[in-house]
Amino acid sequence: MAFTAAEGAEKTEEAIKYGPYDNVEPLSFEKVKIFFVFMDPLIVLEEASKRIEISHWGNIGVHEHFYAKNVGAKVKGEWSRRDFESRQFGRACLTELHAEYTWYIRDMYVDDFIGNISSTHALKSQSKVTLEYAPRFPVCGGW
Repeated sequence: MAFTAAEGAEKTEEAIKYGPYDNVEPLSFEKVKIFFVFMDPLIVLEEASKRIEISHWGNIGVHEHFYAKNVGAKVKGEWSRRDFESRQFGRACLTELHAEYTWYIRDMYVDDFIGNISSTHALKSQSKVTLEYAPRFPVCGGW
């Protein structure tokens, strides 16, 4: 973590503290810059849609489509499954998602853009259905 050293600035293991400042002119300021490393995935939902189909027999089908992107820290160089598994790289890569649905849904089907090669588990309880989705390959930053 790097920061602009200013009068009254103090860095600890977990924080950077500026101030307290006394006798400061109104509307006066001093620019500071703080740089830190954030290696967790940052998922942005770029598009979402829902289509509802009602059949003549009373069945209701709900189709949800999501397009998400990991805008977190990008992988440097080539990505390697061996490095990812053996050296614990890829902290910025998304390895699973969780979603909650109402308890009364049934016949859930999940697929992805490239042909349902992901792992999914739907866990039903009395109050909800929890969907666990794990893509076949981790979704790294910039993917």
